[in-house]
Amino acid sequence: MSFKVSVLGEVNKPGLYYVPNEKLTLLEAIAMASDLNNFGDRTKLKVLRKTANGTIEFNVDLTKKESFKGQAKYIHPDDVIYVPPTRKKAFTAVSPAAAIFTSLLTSMALIVTAYFRSK
Repeated sequence: MSFKVSVLGEVNKPGLYYVPNEKLTLLEAIAMASDLNNFGDRTKLKVLRKTANGTIEFNVDLTKKESFKGQAKYIHPDDVIYVPPTRKKAFTAVSPAAAIFTSLLTSMALIVTAYFRSK
C-alpha cells in the first residue's frame, strides 16, 4: 500500500513524494525532500490534513521534543507539509538597482569626506 505526500516551501527539493510503505513520520518526509534549506523556519512548520470535516492544520516546532508526539508525528495520505521562510530571507534578496544605489551613495560620501578633510 502506498500513498503520496507534498512537501512545499523552504526545503531543498520541494515536490510530491510517493511513499511505498504504510507509515511515514514527519522527519522522514522532510528527509525525502533533502532537509530544510538555509531559509526554512524550523519553528513554524505546518501540516495540512484533509478530513471529512474539512482541512486541519497542525503547527510543528522542530526545535521542541513535544512536536514529535501526537497527531503530527505520522504523515497521512495526501498530507501537505509546508515550511515557511524565515524573516532573514527578505533581507538577502537585494535587487541590483538597490546595490548600485548604495554603492554610489557610499562613493559620494567618501569623496565628500575626503574633500572636507583636505581643506
